[in-house]
Amino acid sequence: MTKYTVLGTSKRDGFGAQYIANICCYIKCRNEGKLYKHIPYTSIDHNYDNNSNYPIQLNEFSGLKSDDLSNINDVDIEEIISGWQYPLTYNDNTDKYINEIREMYYSTCKPEPISCDVAIHIRRGDVSKSRNQQRFIELEYYSNIIEKLIHEHGENIKIIVFSQGKLDDFQELSMYNHNITFMLNTNLLESFHSMVKAPIFVMGYSALSCCIALLSNNTVYYTHSNTWSKQCIPKKKEWIYIK
Repeated sequence: MTKYTVLGTSKRDGFGAQYIANICCYIKCRNEGKLYKHIPYTSIDHNYDNNSNYPIQLNEFSGLKSDDLSNINDVDIEEIISGWQYPLTYNDNTDKYINEIREMYYSTCKPEPISCDVAIHIRRGDVSKSRNQQRFIELEYYSNIIEKLIHEHGENIKIIVFSQGKLDDFQELSMYNHNITFMLNTNLLESFHSMVKAPIFVMGYSALSCCIALLSNNTVYYTHSNTWSKQCIPKKKEWIYIK
């Protein structure tokens, strides 16, 4: 009788970090002929409203589910605690596996996306000049990106910046008020899906950005060479590096 190896992953972190760990684990299973077991989220960091249903909502939102294990008796279950030990590697089948993840994502109800031409994710919250500085990207960097996007796509391009904080924190981008709407501290599910559906998505220094970019079927710009992009930058998907 064949003994099946089943992989699952669990970790304590924000939704983006947990979701990208799931994605990496799922693709590892597919690459190695193993079965995937989805271990539901039980705790999600950055739950600012202390919503007790938050993990349940995000499990439903991701759409992730286990392979069918009902008829398998001899199973070797291996739980990967960190998930990060298996960075996303690309081969000829990876796009097919990502499409399976995308189909699971769209199998559950999603909020109506906010319409825009460009969605930009700027990681803030627990990231600042004095906290987690290695993830902090100056607004000047995003200002240069916005200049390039306006030059390439026209002066009337509609841009939404998704981030956290106060409007005063983004004064350096105020010169683009004609183009930019700021969505700050908004509902994660609505923001996430709006960025997935955006015709152009500009990634931030964030695991959440990587998840969004992988689910997107549209144009993706990646920015800094960071931990997540090194793990997730596809060799075949046409993500565009923007300096």
